[in-house]
Amino acid sequence: MRWDGIFVGGVVGANCLPQRDTTKNVLDANGFVRVSTNASTDTVLDNWTNRGVVVATKTYGGGLTGYNAGAVKDCGSDVEPSGFMQEVSQTYGGSQLGGLVGYNCGSLTSESLSGITAYVAGKDYIGGLIGYNDALENTAFYGYSFAGGSVIGRDFVGGIAGVNLSPNLYRHEEAAGEKPGWEMHTLYSNPNLVQGRYCVGGAVGGNLLYQAEANANDPVDASFDADNFLGKVEADAFAGGFIGLNMMVKAPDDARSVTKLITDCSSAAADASAEERQKALEEAVGELASVGSKEAGSSRIESSGTVMKITGQKDGNRSHLGESPQRYMWAASWATTCRTPL
Repeated sequence: MRWDGIFVGGVVGANCLPQRDTTKNVLDANGFVRVSTNASTDTVLDNWTNRGVVVATKTYGGGLTGYNAGAVKDCGSDVEPSGFMQEVSQTYGGSQLGGLVGYNCGSLTSESLSGITAYVAGKDYIGGLIGYNDALENTAFYGYSFAGGSVIGRDFVGGIAGVNLSPNLYRHEEAAGEKPGWEMHTLYSNPNLVQGRYCVGGAVGGNLLYQAEANANDPVDASFDADNFLGKVEADAFAGGFIGLNMMVKAPDDARSVTKLITDCSSAAADASAEERQKALEEAVGELASVGSKEAGSSRIESSGTVMKITGQKDGNRSHLGESPQRYMWAASWATTCRTPL
């Protein structure tokens, strides 16, 4: 068992280069090495498999690495579930946790489709494979699927990723003649259970898609296969078989505004009455619904012009809603449908 507060991984805590800004100390106020957010292929995890239990009590925890700004290639996780493991994770687990990577702004690729079974539990931004997938230029994902297991958290919980900002979760770069091009790939997510309070999805909890301004009008295609009839998605609001909350944002800061809006609403609901929880949730839905509309002048969140097309497999995708309350689920689906600003 690997146990620590921050930057915890079955193989390495942070797969990245140290912070090279000479104006800062190498260590931060808590005594941790300052890590670089610049993706680099100079740091590589190649052909590793995690077979142990990883518990990050604060943030950045993953079966392979808690924080990835490098390259993870052909790796896997092979952990047998136990009651002790699940109890410890649910009791002490922090945020930004993933079966493979807690936070990712680098590349996570496999030459063959690697089916990962994982049991991940924590607070916010919890994913079967990635807790928080950021949208840096070199962010890449290809060749991994979530083959089974449970993902349990509070807000932004998903079979593949708790939160995703990058369109590269749904596509990979391939040579096309003299110029490289993008090719869509299918996300395979077959969880036994994905459970949380707000923003819970069979594949992605919160898909807050961001593209650079130069590419903002380029459409994004996403293909899902979540054919697990016995699997459950359980949530109080903002839930879906594929995606819990789906929005196109203009900047990464807008994505962070969305996550803060939801997590603040969730935290306020913890000790509130049913009426207070309902009012707070209605206000959150109202603010999200105003994004990209003519009435959005007072919203602190800006929508991009990106259009996203979501498709399932031809033979159908089945899911089981479990015992989840359905209140607001349709409202959230309507409020967060991606659309071009009027």
